[in-house]
Amino acid sequence: MIIVMERLVSGLIAMALRLVGSLPGPVMLRVSSFIGDLWFAVDRRHRTVAMDNLKRAFKDELEPAEIKGLARENFRQLARLVFEIGWSLTLEKRDLPRHVRLEGLEHVHRAFARKKGVLFLTAHMGSWELLTLVPGLIPYTVHDIYRPLDFPPLERLFVGFRTRFGLKLIAKEGAIRKMLKALARNEGVAIPLDQSVRARDGVFVDFFGEPTCTSKGFGYIAMRTGVPVVPVFMIREKGRYVVIFGKRIPLFSTGDTQKDLVLNTTAYNRAIEAIIRRYPSQWFWVHNRWKTRVPADS
Repeated sequence: MIIVMERLVSGLIAMALRLVGSLPGPVMLRVSSFIGDLWFAVDRRHRTVAMDNLKRAFKDELEPAEIKGLARENFRQLARLVFEIGWSLTLEKRDLPRHVRLEGLEHVHRAFARKKGVLFLTAHMGSWELLTLVPGLIPYTVHDIYRPLDFPPLERLFVGFRTRFGLKLIAKEGAIRKMLKALARNEGVAIPLDQSVRARDGVFVDFFGEPTCTSKGFGYIAMRTGVPVVPVFMIREKGRYVVIFGKRIPLFSTGDTQKDLVLNTTAYNRAIEAIIRRYPSQWFWVHNRWKTRVPADS
C-alpha cells in the first residue's frame, strides 16, 4: 500500500511539473521571473545570504545597487529551474541536440583516452539539474554522486528524472568504493564541489579571495588514482543550454600529501570561481558558502 501511495504521489508531482513545463518559453520566463521577484521580496533570510555572499565575492568590484540587482536576478534564475525540470520531462533523446549545445567536448575525449576514468568537477551553476541530460549526448558512462531525498515520492521521481538518459546514480553515503570501481572501468564520476562542509571534512583554500572550507574527498581521489579532472557546467545562454567542458586541470604532485591537497583543491575552486565570474547571476548564491570558519587555533 505504501509503495502504491508513493507511486501515486510521485505521479501527481510529475504531472504538475509537466504542466508548468508545458508553458510557452516567453510565458515561462515571465512567470518564473515574477516568482523570483516575489521570492526575493519576501524571503529575507536567503536574500541576506545571497547579498552578503555577493559582497564578499566581489568586494569593491560592484556598487551596492549592482549587488542588489544581481541578487534579484539570481532569484529569478533559481526560480526557472523548476520550470526547466518540468519542460525536460517532455523531451525524448532525439530532442536533446536541438536544445543543448556541447562546448569543449574534445577535452572529454582526451581525458577518457587516458583509460583511467574521468572525474567531472561541477557546481550548482545555471540549470544544473539538466546536466542529467548529458549522458544522452556523449558516448561515455557517467555516474553522479547524490544525496537521496528524504521524501520517498520525490526521491522516486528524481531518480527516474536523472537516470532516463543513461546517467548512473551513486548515493553519497559509502560512495567511495563504487566510485573507484567506476573509474577503474574508464567511466566518469561527476561531483559538485561548491558547497560548505564541516571543518573536519574539508580543507580551507582560497575562493574569491577568502579561505573557504572545501570537501577534501575530491582531491584525495584525484591524487590517489591520477584520474584526469575535467570541469563541466550547464549554463543558460541566449535561449539555449550550453554544457561547458573545461580543459583538464593538471594534478599537483610534490610528494607532500597535505600540500598537494591544498594545491589541487585550490585549482578546483579556481575553475568554479572562473565560471561564476563569467555568469555571476547563475550560481547558487543563496547557499552560505563561507559558513564554516577557520578554526581559531589554525
